[in-house]
Amino acid sequence: FKLKKEYWNKGIMTECIKKTLEFGFSDRNYNRIEALVDKRNIGCKKTLENNGFKLEGLLREYEFENGIYVDLEMYFILKREYIK
Repeated sequence: FKLKKEYWNKGIMTECIKKTLEFGFSDRNYNRIEALVDKRNIGCKKTLENNGFKLEGLLREYEFENGIYVDLEMYFILKREYIK
């Protein structure tokens, strides 16, 4: 996800994540939801962690961006962990 800097630290992404999890786990009956995050995006990683996501692993040189390959980290949350 991306959000303009002027909207950072207002709880907007936290609310979006909560609604996404609710829809995914309740309406779609998913067992697992994943997020791929640029390794350098500390704010995004903190937001995911604060919403129950856990780091699963590093995907080295996974995405080609601005002429270079960048590492992404995979975060996940399971339905049973979300329900707790």
